[in-house]
Amino acid sequence: MLLASLLHGTLLLSAVAAQCPRSCRNAQCGPPTCGSHCCEYWRHKGPSDDETPFLRRHTRLLRKYNITEVSLQNSDDEVRAWAEARMQRFLPMRPISAPASCRKSGPRANDWLICELTPPCVVFSIGIGGEWTFDVAAAKAGCEVHSFDPTLELLGRHRREAARLQAEEGLHNLHFHELGMGTSTEYSGVYSSAGVPGLKAVAPLAELLRRYAGGRQVDILKIDCEGCEWREFAAPETAAALCTVRQLYIELHFSTTMGLADAKQALQLVSSFHDVVHARHRFAPFRVKMVPGDDSDQDKVLELLRQQAIDPVACCYIFQMQRGAGRC
Repeated sequence: MLLASLLHGTLLLSAVAAQCPRSCRNAQCGPPTCGSHCCEYWRHKGPSDDETPFLRRHTRLLRKYNITEVSLQNSDDEVRAWAEARMQRFLPMRPISAPASCRKSGPRANDWLICELTPPCVVFSIGIGGEWTFDVAAAKAGCEVHSFDPTLELLGRHRREAARLQAEEGLHNLHFHELGMGTSTEYSGVYSSAGVPGLKAVAPLAELLRRYAGGRQVDILKIDCEGCEWREFAAPETAAALCTVRQLYIELHFSTTMGLADAKQALQLVSSFHDVVHARHRFAPFRVKMVPGDDSDQDKVLELLRQQAIDPVACCYIFQMQRGAGRC
């Protein structure tokens, strides 16, 4: 009898849910918007199996840290927008409209946009991690593409894919370099778990630009290197090297597993990045996207950064920026 009653209640709730879309969560309750039954349904509904994993993680962590700025009943898109707005207040750079000639490099929400590429053009992609979507899209746009990744665990895969792209897809303008950005070959991130830690070789950003661009304009500099960006943008020679870069696409990593393990140091590194990129070169973002971390990276944000801006579910934020009238 009890089981039958519970099943009947579940079926009734399912029927109500079908009539009450998630958009009703934030609607004014009652007719003529969503109806009082919807209001009652969402008021008493907690995390459940019909929510996305993203929302379930957020609900847990927002409650853990008593973060009340965003409703636990919001949708995926609303929570992401809240997280991205907080980031823009923390790292203030006046946003600009996206260029008219932009297209997605791939089908996923966090795939990079590729904007304003007209041959002859030069694109640098620092950090592949087994994901060639951006590099291939830039090469198919007719650009000379230099793809960098020195991760020892991935070298075999990267060599084979680079050779395949040239041989089977005719992308002879795509050049793979077993080289990374930085000054240290030590590495203990996600791609070292199979017992092959470390990087083959690295060089400062200024050296990479000198060696492979040779003073030419770099139309897009894309950086996604699992935290190596922070120390590089604190280096004095990086500021001058950016004078040849027209667009900067970068994934900034904020978890303690990716380079920001000390609060005082973290604030200094974030400040250095802002001073070089925005204050000096006037790069302005036309796109900011929060990237949820893997399980191993979630809830790994320093307390100071979490209190100020960083979503506890996020590992990283994508910034796609164009140069303004900076000092060179």
